[in-house]
Amino acid sequence: MRLMRWRGLFYIVAILFLLPAFRYNEGCDCCDGANYIFGVMEYVPKIDDPPSEKPAIGNPPSYFSWMDYNGDWTTPARYQGACGSCWDFAAVGALESVINIEEGIADLDPDLSEQYVMSCLPLAGSCKGGSPYGAYKYIKSTSADGNYCNGIVLESCFPYKADDTVPCSDKCPDWEEKLVPIVDYGYWLPDGSDEDRDRIKTMIMEKGPVVTFMMATEEFTQWGLYNHNPEDYYKYPGYVEGINHCVVIVGWKDDASISHGGYWICKNSWGSYWGYNGFFNIEYGSLHIDDFMIVWVEYDANDFDWPPIANAGGPYFGRINESISFDGSRSHDAEGSIISWKWDFGDGSISHEQNPKHAYNERGLYTVTLTVIDESGMQSVDKTAVFIDLWKEKDEWTFNINEIKIDAGFAKFNGNIDSLSLKVTNSNKIDLKGRVKGEFETQLFMNVSGKLLLSRLHGNLYLKPNFEIGNAEIIVRGIALITIESLPIPIPFKIEANVKLKPSLALIDFPLYIGKEWDTVPLNIEMDAVASSLFGIIKIPFQYNTSIGAIKGRCTSKKIINVPAGTYEAYKIEFFDFIELYYAPEVANVIKLSASYEENSVNAELKGTNYE
Repeated sequence: MRLMRWRGLFYIVAILFLLPAFRYNEGCDCCDGANYIFGVMEYVPKIDDPPSEKPAIGNPPSYFSWMDYNGDWTTPARYQGACGSCWDFAAVGALESVINIEEGIADLDPDLSEQYVMSCLPLAGSCKGGSPYGAYKYIKSTSADGNYCNGIVLESCFPYKADDTVPCSDKCPDWEEKLVPIVDYGYWLPDGSDEDRDRIKTMIMEKGPVVTFMMATEEFTQWGLYNHNPEDYYKYPGYVEGINHCVVIVGWKDDASISHGGYWICKNSWGSYWGYNGFFNIEYGSLHIDDFMIVWVEYDANDFDWPPIANAGGPYFGRINESISFDGSRSHDAEGSIISWKWDFGDGSISHEQNPKHAYNERGLYTVTLTVIDESGMQSVDKTAVFIDLWKEKDEWTFNINEIKIDAGFAKFNGNIDSLSLKVTNSNKIDLKGRVKGEFETQLFMNVSGKLLLSRLHGNLYLKPNFEIGNAEIIVRGIALITIESLPIPIPFKIEANVKLKPSLALIDFPLYIGKEWDTVPLNIEMDAVASSLFGIIKIPFQYNTSIGAIKGRCTSKKIINVPAGTYEAYKIEFFDFIELYYAPEVANVIKLSASYEENSVNAELKGTNYE
């Protein structure tokens, strides 16, 4: 999808190497369907069973959300792909949260199988549409239409394929041991009144998140691509016709300044980039969000024995030979007690205490593994990172950015940055220096083209201990040989930019291991800059603000990589399907980057380092 890919490229270039790459997104066909699809239903099946009575009205507060009620009781938003299975994802997503709530462990986060519902309970629906009520009905049914058992299996037993033709026999061999049953379910019909909104709120507080229906318009779809702030909400657009989508309502916020009095807090199934980590807010009464159908489910915590939850805490920070206190006290077991603890500190040392202490005698980034076992013999594993003097004053890395091609429509650049050095000056500051070369064209004010001559980049990066980037200060100065109406004119120039990232950005989620996936936080980028020329006679201030949704990172492999600085074993990390970078623990940094989309590309390699 063009917008997400473009912003991903901006993300890497602007954040990792701090190049100002801009693009106007107006007119972008952001939902071209070639690579990223926002699935909706072609039809909504009729329900033959009668609705339940409307629930009683309690006294709901003006704000409530299961995302922050003494913890986050929701599970991550997932991606339904090119399949109209939102009904399935909404039903499963609501059930997962209800399980968290009933088990009393916010981070239990069961991952249940949407594919099992489509493949083994086909009367519930398909990729063309379905019924969340039907999903619960057939999950609970012990007849043939319910696969002769009450329950839904875990995602690990039957991974999602976005395909309703996958046979039920593709589930894991021991699937019957992985069935999670439900005890009750139902639906009722709200009318969109204030009273029924209070009924929905009461039900959410008493039973947990519920499933609702809506009309996902093209405008709504596009809105979620540009709005990633948890305070943003989709405003009432007026009456729209139809129903084509299901989502989960997890909370609400009353606000008298909003025309309909507030908004619902919802979970979608269009991936984590859309909205804020896949969630969104929508004004009461919008797109039939609260006037079509509410579906609910109940679960009994006594019906399934979950493995324990290991929580290693962290990340941890320390110096060589400094004693570090590790904390495993946030590990839980829903049904009993944890009887065994095993800490592997990543340097050959082991401890069987719940909260041990340990010191490291060498600098580095260590992967610490905690394994816990409960009374039933089931175990769980969690990994965390320990940073020991990882970056110290005078550590330095030098990169060659061999290729930078940017075609932003109104401006083009083709060049490179030679010997871009990153030097640690103190615990939270990185000094940047490099030489910029290249040719450019722009149509911002007039048709102008030229070359950068004797241009240098200098600046500072401000970091947090786990490499989160907060702010950056960049200065580029030099001489541009500008061609105007075939006449080349050398013009001295200077660009000063202050970039703020809110919140701070951790591009890589340590520790790394093959198969790990993570989502970056939704990010707002604010840039204030001044471009001046002719020794300050001409000054042009400009600002650039954009928001970027959560971007999924994947650690896919570990390889031997050759770069000018040497040969290193490095983790391969992918963002989307067109950005690759390699992180080498031996030098505690990225050693190679490649990103390419349409006419835009960046390629960089580590040229040298003094890191030891």
